[in-house]
Amino acid sequence: MEMLSLVSTLVQMSPTCQVQQRLLPFLRLKILGIGQSNATAANWVARNVIAHVPATNITAIAVGSEVLTSLPNAAPVLVSALKFIQAALVAANLDQQIKVSTPHSSSVILDSFPPSQAFFNKTWDPVMVPLLNFLQSTVTESGWPSKGDSSEPDATVDNANTYNSNLIRHVLNNSGTPKQPGIAVSTYIYELYNEDLKSGPVSENNWGLFYASGAQVYTLHLTNSGTVFANDTTNQTFCVAKSNADSKMLQAALDWACGPGKVDCSPLLQGQSCYEPNSVASHATYAINSYYQQMAKSAGTCDFKGVASITTTNPMVVKMLPA
Repeated sequence: MEMLSLVSTLVQMSPTCQVQQRLLPFLRLKILGIGQSNATAANWVARNVIAHVPATNITAIAVGSEVLTSLPNAAPVLVSALKFIQAALVAANLDQQIKVSTPHSSSVILDSFPPSQAFFNKTWDPVMVPLLNFLQSTVTESGWPSKGDSSEPDATVDNANTYNSNLIRHVLNNSGTPKQPGIAVSTYIYELYNEDLKSGPVSENNWGLFYASGAQVYTLHLTNSGTVFANDTTNQTFCVAKSNADSKMLQAALDWACGPGKVDCSPLLQGQSCYEPNSVASHATYAINSYYQQMAKSAGTCDFKGVASITTTNPMVVKMLPA
């Protein structure tokens, strides 16, 4: 059966607990039934979500993909389907962990370049208006193609790099949307790999950050974002204590990493190699960076309630430099 959404735009496997983070898609034939029955939605959530958490870290459910253009007969029940799935998640106490959304084709937007001046095709207002009221700040996936045919002059590597880099920067800055400023937005970048066999215009094959061979299409260059994300596989990142972090919160992060986090903190003992400088910030950086590295730099493993941030500067090298 055909999947309506990208199964794993980003999949992150922990080497220790084997937990998957994934975007859960619908099957094409399910939307109509779920959009007309709260019970059907609850059964779907029970079988496909509740039965698999927490072993699988499901963070979002994509209700269809490009429904308005690829499955227009389901358009009238699309919002109902989202609401029924959301209600089932609320009943299971999973609504804070798992978000519900639905990705759309770029054709629902008119004059899409530049993106800041784009607007929705009013033909879809009967669906889009209640849909946007329901979704608010939830974004399932977003991206830009790096190559197109003669009728797609804006599908270029530079535009794709600019769009995705700015998208990540916008999410990290927690600036929200014009209608809801300051409210954090989560999204998946569409998509990880180019789909060489996908039909349609040239752009349909070229939304990925990587080619099918694994080579990168382009490198995301981000500055002043507080965190460095890039599809540059040679990039080295480290987790460090923020310079303005509260010392009590840093101590709590240090204690957790050396305790439940299972970091070997014996080098921090007096007389050992990482004891000096003997400060909470220095010891916390050692501990939280060790945890970040042993968790394979997985998303969410360098935060510690806001006292940590990711950097490309190795804190151990800085530590060993002469005064």
